[in-house]
Amino acid sequence: ESVRIAVKWVFKQKDADRFAREDFSPSYGWCHKFLVTHMKYSYRKVNGAGRDEGNLSAKQQTLWDTLLERLALDLKDGLLPCFLIGSDEFGLLFFPTNEYKWAPTGANRVLVEHRDEKSQYTGNIFHAASGDLVAFQAVYGGKTEQSLPCKAQRNRCEVKKHWILGYSANHWSNIVEKKRAVDWIVQNYRRTKLESMYGQSLTERHLQNIPLVLLLDCWSVNTSVEFRSWIKETYPFIRLRYIPAGMTGKVQLNDTYFHSPYKAYIRNSATSWYQETVMQLLERTTTDDETAEAEQLIKNQMTLPNWRNLSVDWNIAALKKITEVDPSTDMNLIKKAWTSDIYRKIYCEDFQNQCDQKRNAETAVSPGVAAVVDVATDTPA
Repeated sequence: ESVRIAVKWVFKQKDADRFAREDFSPSYGWCHKFLVTHMKYSYRKVNGAGRDEGNLSAKQQTLWDTLLERLALDLKDGLLPCFLIGSDEFGLLFFPTNEYKWAPTGANRVLVEHRDEKSQYTGNIFHAASGDLVAFQAVYGGKTEQSLPCKAQRNRCEVKKHWILGYSANHWSNIVEKKRAVDWIVQNYRRTKLESMYGQSLTERHLQNIPLVLLLDCWSVNTSVEFRSWIKETYPFIRLRYIPAGMTGKVQLNDTYFHSPYKAYIRNSATSWYQETVMQLLERTTTDDETAEAEQLIKNQMTLPNWRNLSVDWNIAALKKITEVDPSTDMNLIKKAWTSDIYRKIYCEDFQNQCDQKRNAETAVSPGVAAVVDVATDTPA
């Protein structure tokens, strides 16, 4: 579609009279033949292939089995699915482009614009086993609030709820932003859930004793002594569970279910915005001066501050997509992920009972063994 827009505009500039008479609009087939035959281009993949994590090692398999046992016991012991929460940071482009582009046939490198560090921010989808969207955190690059979307867009985030906006010097999340996200989850999401369950009967005892599990990967911030100590001292009801290192691409739901479609939703929104913007500007051009003015207006739209504001719109649309309920299954994408084969086992009553029997047997042999199992699960190797 972008090629059709460009070709249509070029023809308009070269032969305005004929264009006006015939209203020329090239077909997709015409554009494809032009690129392949005349330009000697082919449709090339921009980025490399996904990583192959290979087979699990014996140690990984043991840690994974132990993690499933701990999650099953958490649920058996009364953990509410809405308080079993997963998350994972991932990079987002301000102006995402297709993974494929037209490039000279045989070129060794197929580069793409707007993929440098300054053109990115960090996203994090927090989600619960109940199918709830817990929160979405966006971390922008900068040292002050000036690096965030404009005030009007920030207000939209507050109205939509679920949003946690922050910034860091390099746009990556850090210990400060991680703590802020946990604070928000406890003080907003968790409290709201408990208030809806208990109403006026909600007490401080409920707030301090009803558990919440955070399922995290082995990122250095997640496993740091500072973060773990802070959790223990500030929110003793939070249990940290870790996905074994090297297994996120296989069993972390953000990686296996959310990131790819989420980025595709944002990319589609960005592409639609660009095409509409370009067409609206170019359709008004008839003279060279107007063409030059339109080109400058397009450049003015393709700026970091504008993309930062637009990122709010595009993320709102993407979040809506992953929370839409599929009528055929009566589940949204979050619920589908949590009930997939990866974690289905932890809800099985037979498996929960087996884990409970194992725990009781180990405790009977040595009361300290149960604590060792906890450490083996909670502390990544």
